[in-house]
Amino acid sequence: MNRRKPPPRKAGRIARALWIALLAGAVLAPSAVVSAGPSDRFFPFNAPADPQAPRISALDVVPVAQLSPGTQLRFELRGTPGAEASLRIDGARRVLGLAEVAPGQYRGIYTVGTSDRIGPDATVVGNLRRGEQLGLAMLTGPLQRHAVRPRSPA
Repeated sequence: MNRRKPPPRKAGRIARALWIALLAGAVLAPSAVVSAGPSDRFFPFNAPADPQAPRISALDVVPVAQLSPGTQLRFELRGTPGAEASLRIDGARRVLGLAEVAPGQYRGIYTVGTSDRIGPDATVVGNLRRGEQLGLAMLTGPLQRHAVRPRSPA
């Protein structure tokens, strides 16, 4: 039996996202990092063979203070209108479906469960699907804000 081997443990975040995309059945090529103003925390993967494939122009999260059961992660994805949007979070037990709240603007809230093992720098891959066509992007920013320690007086 020919089984696929998992990616190496030391693989980078982009390599893991590509691995996830390939397991999802997509043949993709990474494009350049796109800056979308203050929300440049994502890396898009676009299928070059089909210019009609859905495209993701932004993927963002509101970072939280702590990742523990009950914490709500708020995501927003912007891209091609009229598609089905979802997110896969490394360490999460389920996929998050996003609702289209305005043309091309998708939002969703993931509530961390007791069985989730989501780390502060977990890989998040968003996908936008229309029929058999797929657009992917990877969130590059952290899910958890880093606590700033107050300076001690000198």
